[in-house]
Amino acid sequence: MFEQPIEARYIRFEPQTWKHAIALKFDLFSCEIVITTPRPELETSTPHASFADCRDQMGLENNEIRDHQISFSSIDGLFKSIRLGSETAWRPSISSRKEFVRVDLLEPRNISGIVTQ
Repeated sequence: MFEQPIEARYIRFEPQTWKHAIALKFDLFSCEIVITTPRPELETSTPHASFADCRDQMGLENNEIRDHQISFSSIDGLFKSIRLGSETAWRPSISSRKEFVRVDLLEPRNISGIVTQ
């Protein structure tokens, strides 16, 4: 989990290190509820997402994020599933730092964390 959520429409993963070959499955966590709380040091109310409200999986594992929202730099044969719970994982055709997976969330969302496998 991140210290504070980040707002993003696109998420791009670029593996930097690996053992033998790149392989990746992941899901994203989001904050759907924004809570306004007073911040005494500012003497105003400041919207922020409560940590407890930021643990909703965004939909890679349960297919709420559709396949057309996911793009890959390359794919090694049938190894193209980035979804947790799948029997395979994404593997690029070569293992280099230029490989990536990009997810289009279709609109800006508050991302609060990432879980990988």
